[in-house]
Amino acid sequence: MGLFDTFKKQPIISAESLNINITDNGMQINGTFIQLPCSVELLAAILGKPREVAYQPSKSQINPMLPELSAKRINYSWDALGVYCYTRSDSMVNCIGVQHKVSIKTNLTPENPFCGTLTVNGITWHEAARKGEDTEAYRRIVLGEYSAVFVYADFSNPEGIGNADDYTGTEFQLKK
Repeated sequence: MGLFDTFKKQPIISAESLNINITDNGMQINGTFIQLPCSVELLAAILGKPREVAYQPSKSQINPMLPELSAKRINYSWDALGVYCYTRSDSMVNCIGVQHKVSIKTNLTPENPFCGTLTVNGITWHEAARKGEDTEAYRRIVLGEYSAVFVYADFSNPEGIGNADDYTGTEFQLKK
């Protein structure tokens, strides 16, 4: 019996009606307040049954200084909603993300893009991304104990970062 066999009936959520607001204190998904780390069961109660994806880092990805990031784990994807999460212990979520567009398909990413509403402290995610600290691969905003990370679609084009289409996803994670 799998972790989600108890969720026989999924909550009815359309992708378009999904509303996520990331704040300094946590995040709200359709009005339900969440703080990280949280249980996968909590997200499943809100979003429905996810697809489970086992993840085992390759030998080149294993870092003896960061054993919690190098361990085998299970990630989860809500394909119809464009939402995913990463775990460190198979059931405790340390990162929740939305995929703005599906540019590269992998078994770890949702099959569809997120088409709900995503805000950061009440402003559009794209407006918030413009205020973020710029790196070569993403923009990041620190929000209390958390950060919102806006991942570039093509980080080899530094002049192209500015439009919503220039990002593949947004992740909400603990600051460390």
